Amino acid sequence: MRLLVIGLYSMPADLLSMKDELPNIGRMMSNGIAGVLESCLAIA
Repeated sequence: MRLLVIGLYSMPADLLSMKDELPNIGRMMSNGIAGVLESCLAIA
């Protein structure tokens, strides 16, 4: 089993809709699983 995790933490979410202009990212998204991660802040 192989697993590759790529975190594009500072990448704006609107760039993910530009899969045609970013073919490598578009190919990874179409052949794998992609989603938006949400951060959570600890309550002090």
